[in-house]
Amino acid sequence: MLIEEGSAEASRRKELLTKNVDDLQRCNHLHQDGPAITGVVIPLEFESLLLLRHWDKAMGVIQRAAKQDCALKTLERLARLAVRSHCPTALQSEAVKTALEAMISNTTELDVQKFAAWFRVLLETSLVSNKEQARGFFGQVRDMIPSLSYPVSELHWLVSTAWNVSVELWSAGAMAEACTWAEVALGLLPFASDTAAAIGMGEKQIREAYSKMLAERDEEIAMEIT
Repeated sequence: MLIEEGSAEASRRKELLTKNVDDLQRCNHLHQDGPAITGVVIPLEFESLLLLRHWDKAMGVIQRAAKQDCALKTLERLARLAVRSHCPTALQSEAVKTALEAMISNTTELDVQKFAAWFRVLLETSLVSNKEQARGFFGQVRDMIPSLSYPVSELHWLVSTAWNVSVELWSAGAMAEACTWAEVALGLLPFASDTAAAIGMGEKQIREAYSKMLAERDEEIAMEIT
């Protein structure tokens, strides 16, 4: 049964969650060097803050977890909690990004499949809230691909997603941004063996469409100048 906002029961629940957070913070402070303890306490504290909708404090938990060098599985748990909640996308992105950074820096043998799956989550989240930031993430993963056995299905997803963003912007008349995103897709083409499987177009068709975008963009710029 749903608890009505503003009801006595809702107030009581909020009070209990707040007390829970206070207790967990004290416990974490006492056992900062105990990974077994922090691996339990930090996710519980984070989840409680999400339920309380205390976004800034939840962001602080992510940052603290990173500083305490929490285990990767703990950071992944924070990321899962954030993604499954209704918290701001910036908070979701930070949680996932922190887990990804831990994968890269703390793992001797990177689980590329897991890394690619989490990177997809990061990109999907960023595309909703900040396309410019998302474009930067596309660039980062493109630079990493040559040194990784990146899953083919994820490569296809990267190409198709970047291209679809480009087409959407083109349809909306945002020619400059459309060209920029088309270039992101083109930059990934050398790593995707079958572009037709990714977006239903061959490389030649993609480049022809990109040339058309450039022509329309240049025409738009010329009209603005005159």
